[in-house]
Amino acid sequence: MVGQPREEALRVPHLSDGATGNCEGKVSLVVALILLAVLAVALFGVGFTIHVLWWIAIAVAIVWLAGFVVRPGGGHRWYYW
Repeated sequence: MVGQPREEALRVPHLSDGATGNCEGKVSLVVALILLAVLAVALFGVGFTIHVLWWIAIAVAIVWLAGFVVRPGGGHRWYYW
């Protein structure tokens, strides 16, 4: 704040000064930013979970396909249930 005395630059406006401002607009902006942050964290969590589940599904598919190639002890089935 160039050109203002230090006391005026540090002075906090009071309601009696007529500087009421638009508190409702600021509150709604803060609420919107908080909701946006929560939504971003939730979507990141869902995306990360789906990504990990895809890698697990790929690993299970590889093991399942390997079971058709590597058969134990001459049996026709590689599973025992």
